[in-house]
Amino acid sequence: MTAHQPQAPEPIAIVGIGCRLPGGANSAALFWELLREGRDAITEVPPERWDLSRHFDADPQTPLHQHVRHGGFIDGIDQFDPAFFGISPREAVCMDPQQRLLLEVAWQVMEDAGIPLERIRGTATGVFMGISSSDYSSLLWASAENYAIPDNEPFVLPGNTGCIAANRLSYFFDFKGPSFTVDTACSSSLVAVHLACESLWRGEASAALAGGVQALIHPGIQSSFCKAGLLAPDGRCKSFDAAANGYVRSEGAGAVLLKPLSLAQADGDRIYALIHGTAVNSDGRSNGMVAPNLRAQIACVRAAFVRAGIAPAATQYVEAHGTGTRQGDPIELRALGTVLGEGRPEGQTCRVGSVKTNLGHSETAAGITGLIKAALCVYHRQLPPSLHFRAPNPSIDFAGLKLQVQTQLEPFPNAEAFAVVGVSSFGFGGTNAHAVLAEAPKAKSKARFGAKAPLQLLTLSARSETALQAQAQQVVALLKGDPRLSVADLCASANQLRSQLGRRLTAIAMDREQLLRQLEAFAAGGKESVGIDAAQASRRPGKLAFLFTGQGSQALGMAQELYGQHPLFRQAFDQCTAWLDPLLPKPLKEVIFSSEPEAAELLNQTGFSQPAIFVVGYALSQLWLSWGLKPDLLLGHSVGELVAAQLAGVFSLEDALTLVAARGRLMQALPTGGGMLAVLAPQAQVEALMVQVPGLSLAALNGPTNTVVSGPLVAIQQLEQVASGSGIKATRLAVSHAFHSPAMAPMLAEFEQLLSQIQFSAPILPVMSNLTGRLAGPEMACSDYWCDHVLSPVRFADGIAAAAAQGVSTFIELGARPTLIGMARQCLGDPALQWWPSLRPGQPDLQQLLSSLAGLYRQGFAIDWRAFHRPFPHRRIELPGYPFQRQRYWWSGRQEGASLWIDHIQGGSAAPVEAAPVLEAGRLEPLVLPGGTEHRFQIQLSAEQPADLSDHRI
Repeated sequence: MTAHQPQAPEPIAIVGIGCRLPGGANSAALFWELLREGRDAITEVPPERWDLSRHFDADPQTPLHQHVRHGGFIDGIDQFDPAFFGISPREAVCMDPQQRLLLEVAWQVMEDAGIPLERIRGTATGVFMGISSSDYSSLLWASAENYAIPDNEPFVLPGNTGCIAANRLSYFFDFKGPSFTVDTACSSSLVAVHLACESLWRGEASAALAGGVQALIHPGIQSSFCKAGLLAPDGRCKSFDAAANGYVRSEGAGAVLLKPLSLAQADGDRIYALIHGTAVNSDGRSNGMVAPNLRAQIACVRAAFVRAGIAPAATQYVEAHGTGTRQGDPIELRALGTVLGEGRPEGQTCRVGSVKTNLGHSETAAGITGLIKAALCVYHRQLPPSLHFRAPNPSIDFAGLKLQVQTQLEPFPNAEAFAVVGVSSFGFGGTNAHAVLAEAPKAKSKARFGAKAPLQLLTLSARSETALQAQAQQVVALLKGDPRLSVADLCASANQLRSQLGRRLTAIAMDREQLLRQLEAFAAGGKESVGIDAAQASRRPGKLAFLFTGQGSQALGMAQELYGQHPLFRQAFDQCTAWLDPLLPKPLKEVIFSSEPEAAELLNQTGFSQPAIFVVGYALSQLWLSWGLKPDLLLGHSVGELVAAQLAGVFSLEDALTLVAARGRLMQALPTGGGMLAVLAPQAQVEALMVQVPGLSLAALNGPTNTVVSGPLVAIQQLEQVASGSGIKATRLAVSHAFHSPAMAPMLAEFEQLLSQIQFSAPILPVMSNLTGRLAGPEMACSDYWCDHVLSPVRFADGIAAAAAQGVSTFIELGARPTLIGMARQCLGDPALQWWPSLRPGQPDLQQLLSSLAGLYRQGFAIDWRAFHRPFPHRRIELPGYPFQRQRYWWSGRQEGASLWIDHIQGGSAAPVEAAPVLEAGRLEPLVLPGGTEHRFQIQLSAEQPADLSDHRI
């Protein structure tokens, strides 16, 4: 390959492939398998398409008959999963199967590219689709006088109009780039690729979905091709062979996702091949409108190589148009040889082949099928055989043209050179297209080395419970089919590369055996077992709050497992302790993670416990934030509010750490002898008890019947006796000081001096104030607030109630134990609220963390799975495609029924005709009954449609 010329554009990367082709080639992998094995996918016309006994006659001159029995047909063209695409059954019946095929293939492209819908939705992605005739519409409109479908059916026009084939894809994926269909007959889909590349080069689109589709449904069109003398009687394309006598028609759909190379590399995409240049031209006026033109083909091929900046002689293979016609093959190879032979060394040939020998000529889908084959050749660096070549066509000078038909599977001729291939596609009306592909540069290895996580979290999602169970079964088969498959790789691929749909499943497992048991149980009947759960995610999961635990949550060894298992948590933890350790009598990590019994007493000293609680809460917050969980509101309890304030931007991390160290140190230095008492009674009742014992003050209002009192230890003991005498339960807290009371006042002078050196800012995230129980404002950004914070009671109950009033419905507690969740639940009795602890004593750290993350995912929160898996080594694996829940959707109205409808429209029938039932899921539909004036409405509801229904379950 020569160096790029200055005018050569940036190469376009093919990053995703989707296809539905004859012979069961329903994915890039299956298509490549068919090509490698040299399989012939041509069959007799299936009886469900048309009845050969009525339409076949060996005599090509027999009117209204066809003399060819064969074609390339895909399976299940009448099958579709409309609910997946938000389409009602009624609309599905009215849709051209070509539109339905493109929807499924486009989804397959995104899955193959590993691009979830949520990452590409709303982008300037363009859609360029080749489509020409619509056989299906011929079934719907039987004749000008007698429609086979009611003419007031609203879905017929969009379902059978060519432009909608592309526009429907843009609508479904919410793509904002150019969107249009191309009809140049047999070259339509390669012309679509050309236009997609041009759009990318001009900067109109950020990415492009390009392809084409063809469906063979109506026997009359097949008969017309027969009468034109274009089809081979034996039903085989014998490209470049002496016996070539026409082609066999075929159908199929294919599409590719295209990106500029730099963007594909930045996104870490798998690149099948690069498109370096494309060209399109027309035959103009030649020997006949449908006759090939040598000069035009030469010009088209040459223009593509000039645009690519690649010497034609560097080409090692060309995927030719190769229809196997007596006129077309010699002209095409002469054009190729003229261009590709320029400068080619003697004895070196360019290989040629045609996928039409495997699949037949898929007309509007032919160009994209050839492009996909060429890209797979480049990607695998192998050339599969072109079939039915036994004797060279005597009209083609292979030696003089330096061309050679590829007849067996073998590697590229020049193992050292970059693979360069060309793709040709020529239209019935004279529109020619050629594309130049080449191998992509080797991607730099991004392999990560390190310990894999001891637990794995797998997510699967679908549009329905049935599809979710089918997905679980697919994963079971994948695991059983490859005993060497890494569970870590499976989970990383499934979580990162698949779209997150409404019905969601999570499984947490230590190894493949546990994961298999979980998935098999679910697949067998949707039964959940330990570690596996499924739920319908809400499209609007509501607001999220972070709760930061306060004093009393500390314990020896807290978060120690997580510290050893998760690099990001460890990094945040170490970042904090590196700043704190010079400010403390002893390194904080040595205290928290100590196994010595006396360390517990040390950790319970407020001089260590406050910094320890801050560090654990902050490090947990960095994990949650990295996973895409962005809080709508922050609330901390006592020292926990310092973490909340730091995340809200009130002060820097370094200043927050300095404050928490000083706060703990100064409190620790105060005289001991204080105590705190948790009284299980309302505030007013506790205040009435306090009147009997002087010197006490309220320290925390944690719930409607959870009031904490602070004061001298003697007074605390007296209050405990008073409460007991009144039949009120009270529990003395294991503290050394009377926190949140006037007993803290002696520390304020030095603390205020330190606060004066802090640079404050007003909170940039909503944060609840312990002082007021309401949202904090600029008052939080001053010294006075934090001095009052030391003395004043913690109004947690008011704060949690205010959070719920703000619309928060999901709470994550960030601390070593879920102390705040229990108190908050007492304040808020709404069973719809969701509570998720980060850590829990007695539960392995990562198990609890993943369990809560999984629950949030099932709720409907968007998780950044790329960030989740980034710290751990993994590689991409090929996953099964989405298990569409297909059923038959095909117009099958009886002729007599249509006649009755026409009679009614024309006023010839007095008898009312019962309207066909309308199965319009999630949409209110009017029913106008023929022969009467009564109007009725009906709607079909399900768990999946309308999509918002699940958000309103009681």
